[in-house]
Amino acid sequence: MRRVLKPYYYDEFKCIGSECEDHCCKLWNIDIDKEIFYKYRKLNSDFGIEINKNVKRNRKAKNDNEYGRIQLDSRGNCPLLDSNNLCTIHKELGEKYLSHTCKTYPRLGSKFNDLHELSLAISCPEVCRKVLLNKRGITFDYVEEESPLDEARYLRKVCKAENEIYNLFWELRSVSISIMQYRNISIWKRLIIIAMIGENVQEALKENNIEKCYILIDKYKNIIEDKNILDSFGNIPTMQRLKFPFVKSILEVRTNMGIILNDKFNKMCINFNEVMGFDEGKSLDELINTYGKLEDEYYSKFLMENDYIIENYLVYNIYNNFMCGLGKKDIYNEVVKLVAVYSVLRMLLTTTLAVYEDEFKEENLIEVFYSFARVIEHNEEFLNKICNDMKELGYDKLSYLTILIK
Repeated sequence: MRRVLKPYYYDEFKCIGSECEDHCCKLWNIDIDKEIFYKYRKLNSDFGIEINKNVKRNRKAKNDNEYGRIQLDSRGNCPLLDSNNLCTIHKELGEKYLSHTCKTYPRLGSKFNDLHELSLAISCPEVCRKVLLNKRGITFDYVEEESPLDEARYLRKVCKAENEIYNLFWELRSVSISIMQYRNISIWKRLIIIAMIGENVQEALKENNIEKCYILIDKYKNIIEDKNILDSFGNIPTMQRLKFPFVKSILEVRTNMGIILNDKFNKMCINFNEVMGFDEGKSLDELINTYGKLEDEYYSKFLMENDYIIENYLVYNIYNNFMCGLGKKDIYNEVVKLVAVYSVLRMLLTTTLAVYEDEFKEENLIEVFYSFARVIEHNEEFLNKICNDMKELGYDKLSYLTILIK
């Protein structure tokens, strides 16, 4: 038996196959574990030859789960799909010939100390719907269940930490989720409080003062009901002159890292450029003014009726990522990453809302979030670069994060 934590939608999820508006076998590294790699090498049929032509040894593998890799075609698609974008390996050979990546996606598994944490990747459109569209918010189940015989193959992250550090990170994440789901205050105020907790607790962690960490958590989590402090957040400057160029530069870093084959993400970027009027020779002040008006007119209006969607997205990220700071005892890095990713998403969502206006539908919303996740959130190299760049520029300080958030 194993102890498991999972969001309510984990057991509800079912792949909808060819009915899906997209497929998951493209635009990312499709790893083949060592066991399956050699299973393929033993296939002598014509289909086996076709598989082995497209599966190569990964000489940069960090572990046996990355032993081989499928070579994607010129459009970034897996070459082993049929005309309906369904897996021919599964169709011809069955599930036992699927690699750990293909067998589990979009399911994610991690193990922190003795607790298994399960989740789903929002880069899957159907998962995206499950995560974002529940107006009641995300809840979690804590259960005991049978352990799969080969569960070790399916863990994306395993971390063992001292109990006092583990318990602290658990508390940090739990409090952060509770704050993010406190709907009596606006989203941006919730996120600022989480950033305040993260920065101050990180400083206490550097002093190895665990007791102080808990005192700080209790102090800052009560801000959600402190009207005076919440009202003072209104004095935080919007400072689009700082915010807009920086968030735009984050997007440019990703687009400059290599060709992006995701048509939907590229369309978002084209819409962003057109709505902002980058080809019209506008000055920086004019661009900043344009974006400020768009955010006020479209994003603010969207939040009035749909703030639960942004809440669910942020809760999803907090649950999936905050415990990942356990190994380096660095919660604040996860907070910085969350704010950076949210800032870029908000900018692209704002300009997409401006393009569609009253014709913006649920399908457009899902397209924004899942294509964003595929290009931005799946790219660990990019996320690490952004965090490092922010630290070098001093933009990881709480004073700057609050400007990005507001």
